[in-house]
Amino acid sequence: SKVVALEDTDISKIGIPKVRLNPAVGIVEIANGCMSECTFCQTKLAKGDLQSYRIGDITRQVKRELDDGCKEVWLSSTDNGCYGLDIGEDLSSLIDQVVQIPEDFRIRVGMMNPMFMPRIRDNLLKSFENTKVFRFLHIPVQSGSNVVLNDMKRGHTVETFKNVVSKFRTKFGSFTISTDIIVGFPGETDEDFNDTIDVINQIKFDQIFNFKYSPRPNTSALKYNNNISDAVASDRLTQVIELHKIHQNQLISIIFKIFNSFNSIVC
Repeated sequence: SKVVALEDTDISKIGIPKVRLNPAVGIVEIANGCMSECTFCQTKLAKGDLQSYRIGDITRQVKRELDDGCKEVWLSSTDNGCYGLDIGEDLSSLIDQVVQIPEDFRIRVGMMNPMFMPRIRDNLLKSFENTKVFRFLHIPVQSGSNVVLNDMKRGHTVETFKNVVSKFRTKFGSFTISTDIIVGFPGETDEDFNDTIDVINQIKFDQIFNFKYSPRPNTSALKYNNNISDAVASDRLTQVIELHKIHQNQLISIIFKIFNSFNSIVC
């Protein structure tokens, strides 16, 4: 067997042998690192700046996944939104190349941060017209408060996020939106948290990954001295979880009614 050490090297992970947990799904990394400076995140500290892989290399890896029997390909990285900005490419250009592979397969586009969406949004809307691309976006809003987002150094506003969601849902109708939310970030007031609740009520996310803020070594947020008590943060996390459950139950109820109505017409 051959061992390849990736730490502190410039070796691309494209083409590295892998063991698939799901034989029908091929996960293809399109870049390493990112361009963000989030104050709470250790990923940038570990992976460093963005290093995008060439479209040709990625396309060849996708073909290998399909040759191995995969029917679904996930394009993945720390942040797909900034893909290609270091090599003069962008995510939509990559997708447009991958969908040209003459095989029967579907593409799932991985997480992208909202801060890069305005510059790629219009082209991405066109890329998602292709039936090989799942109508799915994972775009972490993290907070409904612009004050908190600024403290997080997220690089986007709530308005930017809402605009992206609106554009995709307006164009495609049924479109799955997944997000991440952090509660209890240092300095998060009741008003800030209520802004997050408002966003959840307005967007009605299909999926939410909920987190209670936890300080991470060597991150900028560790220096903040206005921490939220664990009790308050836990209560806010519970509220977000319960609210999402309500929205999910409402959606299930609507689908059930449509199903019953269709059956009545058929019968």
